[in-house]
Amino acid sequence: FPQIRHLDIPIDNLDSCQYLIERLEKFLISVVFRFPHNDDNDDDDDDDDDDENAELIEWAQSLQQNHQYRLRDGDIYLWFQ
Repeated sequence: FPQIRHLDIPIDNLDSCQYLIERLEKFLISVVFRFPHNDDNDDDDDDDDDDENAELIEWAQSLQQNHQYRLRDGDIYLWFQ
């Protein structure tokens, strides 16, 4: 059977991303974490969105030590090899 080398997965939190990386990074070449996009125009949610984006950026930068990554439209593209 062929081995899965690239994964594109919807995901809803950073803990799930970290869990997946810890379990599968030795098998994968790349992974795309797709976070749900909230299209609500409610002004009350802007602070929450900013906090989530800041947390995502901080987490992605911590990955930079071992992996290459790119943030695009709120999704993370991550290369292991």
